[in-house]
Amino acid sequence: MVKVSGEGNLKDMELPKIAASDDYEVFAPKITSKVVVGTTGMKGEILANYVVIPKKAGEIAIKTEQFAFFDPSSKEYVDLGQQTLALNALSHEQVLESRTTVEKVNEYTNTFLETVNTPVLKTTSFKVKEKSKFHWNALLINTAILVGLFFIYLLFKTWQKKRRLIKENVPVKSLGSVAETENEIRERLKTDVNDYFSYLENLKDNEDYQKFFQVVDEMDSEVRSQYFQGSGEDFGTFLESYKGSAIAEEYRNLAQRIQIEKYAPVKSSEGIEELLKAIVNLYSQISK
Repeated sequence: MVKVSGEGNLKDMELPKIAASDDYEVFAPKITSKVVVGTTGMKGEILANYVVIPKKAGEIAIKTEQFAFFDPSSKEYVDLGQQTLALNALSHEQVLESRTTVEKVNEYTNTFLETVNTPVLKTTSFKVKEKSKFHWNALLINTAILVGLFFIYLLFKTWQKKRRLIKENVPVKSLGSVAETENEIRERLKTDVNDYFSYLENLKDNEDYQKFFQVVDEMDSEVRSQYFQGSGEDFGTFLESYKGSAIAEEYRNLAQRIQIEKYAPVKSSEGIEELLKAIVNLYSQISK
């Protein structure tokens, strides 16, 4: 390893190389730079790690090339000349002889395990089975469980039979005629027009006429659906047979009056008041 440390432009410095020789073979180095920038400039160190392979055993001198650098303190160049590192290279036999006894035993053992096929022995443990005994406790427990399930089944069948007899003894309610059924359904679906009357009164007082006519249409639709009538014409025909021709004619006239007031460009509070009275009077008779 060749190391150069100091201050200055270290990154651009050309490091001294290891001189070529017949005693060894040298490869290109791995350069490592540890340079930082401080207040006075760059400082740090440059490392060159060489791989050197000896070509002979014995004393070997590894030499570097000539190297010089500029010393800022003395303001002059310093020539370090050629540096020499003395090594003692061992042969293969010398390396083997220098090993300790433990290292030799480990190497012999590893070589033996890698080259010799040793059989693998598989051991099986044998267990002697004891003679099985008959467990009376398990038999008694299982028998008790079966008897309990049988009694539960009998109780369920008895309860099911009693329930069937109760259903058979319940009197069947007569469905009655179609007209009676229709009247009963109509009573359940009967619209409470009094709620609509109160709401329309508040809308009239607040002069919210647009919402007033929307609620009138909604109330009319609810009343018609109570009697299973889809349109106003069908409902007028139905009223002739259900409430008489006078009520049917009044319903048709009121429907026209509502449309006239609804689309009138100017609406008066007196006109809406009279219209509301007519609505309350007619729909109260229809919903009786």
